[in-house]
Amino acid sequence: MRIFRREKIRREREKQRKRISPDTWIERAKERELLPEYEIEELCQMAIEILMMEGNIQPVAAPVTICGNIHGHFNNLLEIFKIAGEPPETNFLFLVLNSFFPFSFSLT
Repeated sequence: MRIFRREKIRREREKQRKRISPDTWIERAKERELLPEYEIEELCQMAIEILMMEGNIQPVAAPVTICGNIHGHFNNLLEIFKIAGEPPETNFLFLVLNSFFPFSFSLT
């Protein structure tokens, strides 16, 4: 009986995943809506796939807005977007420094 229930839940999640796009996640995050765990897993998997295809060095088109480390604070990111504009209209270069690997990433 438990196996059937798990399978039913898995099928329902698959249906829900097909309806959800990254744009939907962004809009929901802006509204500060919490995403269910399976959607976070899907989002992370999509990010991994994209990052694996990207090279280590990416060109950044000028003009670009350079931002310091926001330390993962989503509210700070939203405030930056409110002031400077949102991607893809505004190009960003985020400088990130942690104790192991300094790196930067861009939103273009």
